[in-house]
Amino acid sequence: MNSDQSNTISIAPLARSLPFSADVVWGEVRKMDNMEHLSSQIDTVEWFGPKGVSGEGLMRGGAHAFCERVTAFDDLQRSYSYEVAEGVPAKELTNTIRIIDEGYARCLLVWTSACGGFLPGAEMSEAEFAGFLSAARTEIVDTLHQIMG
Repeated sequence: MNSDQSNTISIAPLARSLPFSADVVWGEVRKMDNMEHLSSQIDTVEWFGPKGVSGEGLMRGGAHAFCERVTAFDDLQRSYSYEVAEGVPAKELTNTIRIIDEGYARCLLVWTSACGGFLPGAEMSEAEFAGFLSAARTEIVDTLHQIMG
């Protein structure tokens, strides 16, 4: 993670080339309410509102719960952004997932994350949180690949 003068913390992006068309991968990614099938960290998902801007998901796993709120959604560009509103030690955590067509039935999934700082007294350090987030994103993309594969 890198901190700049505005106190925004960038977390290394995940970029993965997948052997499926962009439309097929986007069809799975845009579901939004299926995280319990993609992540071992999540047991249940409750979805509120549209599957698009202003939709919210309440994810529960073990003793933890967090809320995600969709802030941007574009079917044409195959991308959406969401903020994690509650349940993580970072302030203003925003994630964006983009699916880029590489042609020849391949696509590139790019998942970026940034936050506006770290909450004081958090149970994990910034480095530990970045590692956790990186591992969680990798597991989700690996599982997505297996499901589709």
